[in-house]
Amino acid sequence: MASACFGAELLRWLAPAHAGPEETVEVPAADGQPLPLEQGIKARTALVAQARAARTAIERHRPERIVTLGGDCLVDLAPFAWLNIRHA
Repeated sequence: MASACFGAELLRWLAPAHAGPEETVEVPAADGQPLPLEQGIKARTALVAQARAARTAIERHRPERIVTLGGDCLVDLAPFAWLNIRHA
């Protein structure tokens, strides 16, 4: 996970300056233990918590556009859900 965090920070540094708000959703560092299988999903509790944190951050600003840097294939869930509601 350290390399993913480093990659996200590098992308943040490389991104052009902007006037909009910026939020970071914290992801806990791996502890070396196997991820628990919860309702057929690995680390479900952590994933749901991160998605909720992202949604809370988005709702705080109510943006019309969102740029997301870093993350895995689930990183777009909250932004896409918000933009779908916002622009439907």
